[in-house]
Amino acid sequence: MFVFGGGEDIGEHVLKQLAHKGHEPVTVAETKNRAEGLKKMGAADVMITRDYNFVEAIKGSEAIIYLAEASVTSGENKNILVDHKAIIKTVEEAQQLGINRIVYLSAVLADESDESKSTGAKHEPEELIRRDGIVHTIIRTTHAEAKPGKGMVKAVREVGVNAGKKAGDLAFEDIAAVLVEALENENVFSKTFEITAGNTPIREALQAL
Repeated sequence: MFVFGGGEDIGEHVLKQLAHKGHEPVTVAETKNRAEGLKKMGAADVMITRDYNFVEAIKGSEAIIYLAEASVTSGENKNILVDHKAIIKTVEEAQQLGINRIVYLSAVLADESDESKSTGAKHEPEELIRRDGIVHTIIRTTHAEAKPGKGMVKAVREVGVNAGKKAGDLAFEDIAAVLVEALENENVFSKTFEITAGNTPIREALQAL
């Protein structure tokens, strides 16, 4: 499994959980020290690159987890939001290499305003992924923070601004668990959904979509 964004908060949890399930996650880092740290968290291999040239890293992968939300520039109301070239390159390379599965954590937050969702072009990668025919799952989350996960969320087609804020912040750990569960859960293949804090076990929440 190739994890794009494995060095970010949610990505670290993804690496740990994939390794715990017996997968061999691969990711990229900018320095040797960071690569060693990510290996200790569960990465089977870490390719060092300063320009995120990760084509070699995805060879041999069965699927990709792509954390667009992990970018520090992808927050609410930002104008330059997502590295479209990186996403386009990822999808194109995946298809050429016969990788036909991607779980995409969107840069669009579930509890931001409609105006904010349309700011910049952060919604466009979702359209690209749907259009290119790859077996995808696109997930939007509400705001999140570093705290212990509960193993439970609320998963729906649309959370809504008020409902998302009322539910409170998600845990990075729970978002990672949703991404890992979605990877092999056929019920969420070719679906887009949103998650927020809730009280439904993650597998059950995804099965109900």
